[in-house]
Amino acid sequence: IVHEARDSKQTLTCCKFSADGNSLAFGSMDRCVYVYNVGDFASKAKARGHKGPVCNIDFGRVFGTNNAVFIMSNSDVGEVLFWDIETGEQQTPRNQRDTEWETQ
Repeated sequence: IVHEARDSKQTLTCCKFSADGNSLAFGSMDRCVYVYNVGDFASKAKARGHKGPVCNIDFGRVFGTNNAVFIMSNSDVGEVLFWDIETGEQQTPRNQRDTEWETQ
């Protein structure tokens, strides 16, 4: 075990590293997305707003750059929400026009 965090009291449902290797995100049954810095495992953001457990995470970057700046997450009730990777603030779909998603 490299690091143990106890930010969520509920089961983690998904996990993904960003392609740039700088961030690690977890989705949880508590309807949140937790984002950590890979270098020191410091908490970067907690994204709250889903109405159901998070079941999928994807990292996105602005077209032409290498650093992940957004997260897209899906819940088991069919929501697709977008988040700023540094603050956890919810973003509008309109702001995602120039975003390249890692799973595209």
